[in-house]
Amino acid sequence: MKKHSLIVGIGLAAILLGLFVWQLDWHELQQILQHPAFGYLVLGLLHGFSVYIFRGIRWLILLRAIGDVSFHSSFWADNVGFGINVLLPGRMGEVARAVFVARRHTLPISKILATVVLERLSDLIFSAVVFFIYVGFSGRLFVGPIGAPQRAIFGAMLKGTVVIVGGFILAIGILSVLGRRARDHVDTRLPFPGILRRIQQFLSNFASAVRTMGRARLVALYGVVTVLFWAYVMLGYQLHVRAFRFAVPWRSLPWVNVLVMMGAALPTPGGVGGYHWSFRLALNLFYGIDKDMAAAAAIWSHICAMMPPVVLTVYYMVRHHVHLSELVNRTSAESESDERMEIHEVSKM
Repeated sequence: MKKHSLIVGIGLAAILLGLFVWQLDWHELQQILQHPAFGYLVLGLLHGFSVYIFRGIRWLILLRAIGDVSFHSSFWADNVGFGINVLLPGRMGEVARAVFVARRHTLPISKILATVVLERLSDLIFSAVVFFIYVGFSGRLFVGPIGAPQRAIFGAMLKGTVVIVGGFILAIGILSVLGRRARDHVDTRLPFPGILRRIQQFLSNFASAVRTMGRARLVALYGVVTVLFWAYVMLGYQLHVRAFRFAVPWRSLPWVNVLVMMGAALPTPGGVGGYHWSFRLALNLFYGIDKDMAAAAAIWSHICAMMPPVVLTVYYMVRHHVHLSELVNRTSAESESDERMEIHEVSKM
């Protein structure tokens, strides 16, 4: 892990936290936090843990398309990977969970990484569809007039959506095309340097996994499960705000989800700052919820989202006697080992 990425992440988190606490009434916030509805606090936390069961099931649909992967593996790999993302910057958890499954089921890591990429793309597409629906029907789906601040956010989100989703689709398309060519031209008699042969086999396996997961029936099933998954995540937001004795319109939840995903995607450790700021922004700027009440709900929502994978990752490390640094180093070492294994498979062709 590079020091400068950690410094940048902490600096960005500090800026976003500053935006989050800007103009808050600290006395009022303290009063709100001290008098929650404890029943909803418990439900919100239980919901946070259950989301990760749903996440494991959803990822398993893609994993089963490329190998006989168990739910036990998809659940623990997803939790450990997300836990690493919470504890460390750099999104190392995405590689960690791919390595976890690849080593446990003797599958090429490039194919597992393809499932991770497609999972993230599906989330982006879902968010993009929600975004365009809300912008298109802004007069009906938001409370109050849409002024200059809201339009500025719409504009920034539109540019980001086009760039990120377009970039993902373009990258997957290029990798798939190159992968098909690599597959059709694998010739181990040629004196390829080791690095070129790694790239060649990686692209071939990646393209093969994308083709397998691109079948219409699988895409339809995964699309339905993805919509249900995010609907369940949105239910949690309602539980989080009700814990502080207020509610938001049900129609607001998809928009809150879009902004929270945007904030959590910023490169800060554990989504700190970005998650809080975007959650409060969604409730206050677009639905007129009091800033202090929105801030209290944002703090609790972040705890419910980030505590479960951290607890489960710590449990995994204690149970298997693994330190966090060792887990990260093992991820890097096993990733290189899997690449060498794939090269060995090519040499036997």
